[in-house]
Amino acid sequence: MTTITKEWLQQTIAEFENTRDDIPFGLSDDDAKILIVLKRALASLDAEPVRYLNKFSGTCVTLEQQPNASDDVAVYMPLYAATPAPVVPDNWVMVPKEPTRQMMAQGHFAMKGTDRGKFRRIYQAMITAASALNKGEY
Repeated sequence: MTTITKEWLQQTIAEFENTRDDIPFGLSDDDAKILIVLKRALASLDAEPVRYLNKFSGTCVTLEQQPNASDDVAVYMPLYAATPAPVVPDNWVMVPKEPTRQMMAQGHFAMKGTDRGKFRRIYQAMITAASALNKGEY
């Protein structure tokens, strides 16, 4: 069985981020998803239980209420707070409100030399339209 350590996760995340930043088109969709999962796994290593569930009675307790709950794994199961995840509708992707340098470069290339100011205005208009569409305004 392979053990995934905090150091391995940190190193792998750094490698994915370096790759993302170094190549013109960023990560593939699958690699971007892997990066998200790696970051969540790293965050979960530092997570502290918020409650402990008694497997027999079904009651939840804190360590203040039951000091030995963290040690008594036969009786208590740790419960963790879920990190809030942004909700993105199907067929949508999250993008920054302001285009990144990499996005500007790709937009410049795709628009055959459009100046950065014009590209930024076009990008902002698209973000505004997408936000309105998502709110049902169009």
